Amino acid sequence: MPKKTRPIRESRKIEAQYRNALLVRARWLEEHQDQILRELRQQTDAPGTDLRTKINSLRDAYLARFPIRMTQRLAKRFYQRINSYNEKEMNGAFKALGIDLASELTKSGLKDFSNIAIQNQVNLIKSISDDYFDKIENLVYNGVMNGEDFATLGKKIQEATGATKKRAKFIARDQTATVNANLSKARAEQAGITKAEWVKTKSSKTENYTPRESHIKADGKGFDLNKGLLVDGEYIFPGQKIGCTCVARYVVD
Repeated sequence: MPKKTRPIRESRKIEAQYRNALLVRARWLEEHQDQILRELRQQTDAPGTDLRTKINSLRDAYLARFPIRMTQRLAKRFYQRINSYNEKEMNGAFKALGIDLASELTKSGLKDFSNIAIQNQVNLIKSISDDYFDKIENLVYNGVMNGEDFATLGKKIQEATGATKKRAKFIARDQTATVNANLSKARAEQAGITKAEWVKTKSSKTENYTPRESHIKADGKGFDLNKGLLVDGEYIFPGQKIGCTCVARYVVD
């Protein structure tokens, strides 16, 4: 009779820590958005050129406040927290089945995975400000060229800032689930586990994510770890798709 581990779910505590760290950056952007509006009010000739200068100045100020080394430290700290949490959860889940998973694993086996995971977080963190400034530049430049009044343009800038805060929250939620799911799969494969079972998310509709109906219907279905489960016409793994917080339980023959 095959044995099954408990589902290896993500840590809400780590998600909250990451979310708060990312929101610090989004709130900095919110606090400085009025500088763009003040510059707009002072424009007379060649507004596009002066606005680009102001936006580039804000980009530089942001990078001075949040330099790349700080971003790299945040990404590494986030990964290390999830890795430690996942290691403990996986060891505990297999120990409950009478299996010493820790004796089967080597830390070096996750080295390549960790480097990729950390760099991916660096890129996502950087995208929060990069996407914001690109969007603001397009909004203010097109707004001035189209003769929009300050009230209309100001509202659009505020909406863009609000969207940036939502994006920061989504990244924290999505990546906490994704990195945890990927670590679980990597550890299971390293230990020679070949089969798993899909477990649907515990979350209902939130401001950041509405569970896919197909993922809910996949609950309880088994799949090979080297292939994944056929969902919506493609083979995928729990936590792989953007926003997915489904997880796996591992099957031991």
